[in-house]
Amino acid sequence: MRVPAAAALLFFASALARAEEKPAAVDFAKQVRPILAEHCFRCHGPKEQKNGLRLDRRDDALRGGESKEPAIVPGNPDKSLAVIYIRGDDPEVMMPPEGERVPKEKLELLVRWIREGASWPDEAPDKAPSTGEKR
Repeated sequence: MRVPAAAALLFFASALARAEEKPAAVDFAKQVRPILAEHCFRCHGPKEQKNGLRLDRRDDALRGGESKEPAIVPGNPDKSLAVIYIRGDDPEVMMPPEGERVPKEKLELLVRWIREGASWPDEAPDKAPSTGEKR
């Protein structure tokens, strides 16, 4: 049995299109929040906000802490202090300062999420009111 040329061409074109598809967008709740919770929330979460920075709420992460520089700049990981500090680009500041470093694959996921626009859905549990207080 011979496959018509048009059908074969359609099959290969479809396979090529699937191969060129972009990976699915990074899911904040399933992929990003667990990284932040594991590596950042101890010092920058609901119980403590070192240097006035809180990373468990979108508005606070975008505003930044005492530095007045945003921890997360949607679309621009190279301007995001969180990435700069986690990557170790600033020799004066390494995050986390103690303990296990953020593994490369998790850092790459954070970078990709920020590059994609740092989507932080409303349903993510970041709805506690911002106090703006420094601890």
